Amino acid sequence: MMKSYGKPENREDAIRMLRKLQGRRHSVFTSLSVIIEERGEVKEYKEVTESYVYVKPMEESEIINYIDTYNVMDKAGSYAIQSKFAVYIEKIEGDYNAIIGLPIHRLYDIFKENEIW
Repeated sequence: MMKSYGKPENREDAIRMLRKLQGRRHSVFTSLSVIIEERGEVKEYKEVTESYVYVKPMEESEIINYIDTYNVMDKAGSYAIQSKFAVYIEKIEGDYNAIIGLPIHRLYDIFKENEIW
């Protein structure tokens, strides 16, 4: 069964999330929606990217320190891959930029295809 991790409700929820994620692989889904209108013609692009993040096993003190040091309350899964949390990432499979929140290469391709770039 798949479990979805959004933004933590409080400190304890953030700690719980990181405990669950460490030492294993999880999926990060990022959606992209672009609507382009030109001369009355509308093109829509709606896509979802799945990437995999492998989090190294963390000591309890590392989890607590990360939660207490960084603002994680606005982060899905209670971490930001581009922050100090990067030291706990064993590897990723997929698009790093999508994990951060925007699949830039795909957006560029859409713009280029539509001669916007």
